[in-house]
Amino acid sequence: MNDAFALLQQLLPELATYAQTADNPQVADFAAWLHRRTALPAAPAAQLPPQEPAFLNHLSPLTQLGPLVARLQHFTHLRAQQLLADLVPITSLRDFIVLAAITNQAAPTKSEIAATSLLEMSTITEISRRLVQAGLVTEVTDPQDRRTRRLQVAPAGRRLFDKATARMEQLSPDLYEALTAGEQAELRRLLSLVNAAHTSAVGRKAGE
Repeated sequence: MNDAFALLQQLLPELATYAQTADNPQVADFAAWLHRRTALPAAPAAQLPPQEPAFLNHLSPLTQLGPLVARLQHFTHLRAQQLLADLVPITSLRDFIVLAAITNQAAPTKSEIAATSLLEMSTITEISRRLVQAGLVTEVTDPQDRRTRRLQVAPAGRRLFDKATARMEQLSPDLYEALTAGEQAELRRLLSLVNAAHTSAVGRKAGE
């Protein structure tokens, strides 16, 4: 009886709206009208699978590096989302990076996380808010400066971080399985050189 009454409460406002808009209200027409009004939107057309962009062939080898790195970044974020999908709220590479920074740094501030992760402050603020709400991280006052807030990992956060880390161990093997172990090591060495050069350059500019 209660279910029927609840259904009537939902239907009566819709019936009133239909009666106001229809030229010749009919019960059968109302059913069709209600179906169109409440039907789920059609699913978007399936996207084409990623393809190698033809424009790369018209660029010099050095110019190709930028687009190729951007594509690899896309594949990295996509695979990370797949690996972390059920570890709410750690469901993206950015989420993992922020939790890793909090877990492995000594009670960092959001600014300190931004300096090492290169993520936007707004992104770090949103992710840390969700981590605190989930009981994975706590926000504490800096004993030396009460205006400063620091982030500490909670026991539940450390357990989730360990689980996420085990998943992320599969990320690079999945992405770079086309390379031999030696090629993977050489790629890491080269990327580390480029990263170190740019990190140093940004640090010098910040200190000027």
